[in-house]
Amino acid sequence: MGLEIPSAGQAGLVTGARSGIGRAIAVSLGRTGASATLVGRDQARLNQPVALVEAQGAEAWGVARDLRDDKGRHEMVSATVERFGGPDVLVHSAAVWGPPPCVDTTLASFDDQWNVNVRASIALTQAALMPLFTPGPPTLVCVQRVVGQKTASYR
Repeated sequence: MGLEIPSAGQAGLVTGARSGIGRAIAVSLGRTGASATLVGRDQARLNQPVALVEAQGAEAWGVARDLRDDKGRHEMVSATVERFGGPDVLVHSAAVWGPPPCVDTTLASFDDQWNVNVRASIALTQAALMPLFTPGPPTLVCVQRVVGQKTASYR
């Protein structure tokens, strides 16, 4: 069973959509004709990716939310359901990264990374489970792009 690519009449919810892989995935959704909710922390920086999706002929909107906020995650899903009928695909691309190496990372920085990179992905998936399973099987994509970009060794 392969990855189900959304098409016209379907919708995606993409975190980390203001840049990088999240932005590329959002634009790709637009190319298929799928609508998209683009999520990032800065509304002004979401305007360009939204315009790129719309230039593909699809409907899109940017939602500035911090994934650390439990209420905000539920609002994103509810708004996507209300606007587009639900997310048919959920893409986790948002991530934060603290200072490497591990010996220099404070527990506060680690907690922040965990809350955004892991906890928020799980909580957003839980919030979207019912809409994702209606009417058919969901597509869930998890990308932790920041890890591949910010590697370091410790000596």
